[in-house]
Amino acid sequence: MSERPLRITFALLDVAPVPWARARRAGRRSFTAPRVATYQRALALAYASVAHGRRFPADARLAVAITVAWQDRRRRDVDNFAKGVLDALQPCAFDDDAQIDRLVVERIPRRRATRAGVVVTIVELDDDDAASAEPWHTIAARGEIP
Repeated sequence: MSERPLRITFALLDVAPVPWARARRAGRRSFTAPRVATYQRALALAYASVAHGRRFPADARLAVAITVAWQDRRRRDVDNFAKGVLDALQPCAFDDDAQIDRLVVERIPRRRATRAGVVVTIVELDDDDAASAEPWHTIAARGEIP
């Protein structure tokens, strides 16, 4: 791990979050739904706009916090958004989502959300954090996670 753990936060706002969907099959070919693919490209561009070419090392252990908000009343499973976000970031932020030791996904209630969108924070864990069962909120209290 580097001297100072890498931390990158980015947002994709005013775009309704799109849940991950299983790839469709057409004969022998499989493809990602166009809506999902477009959303994942937008997430990758949002990451690239703040990361300035920085990636997390292949041997880094990571913590990821994802906050999603919608402006409509439809019911959604929040876990489907995590998969889509992590798949979108795998080629540009980190090598493999197996590097993630901690994952927190939070939905902002519609009545509190002023805008639709997603905010993602990725933090490189130090060896002590990666090896311990330290609760997420204690890491947040140290100012490492928003």
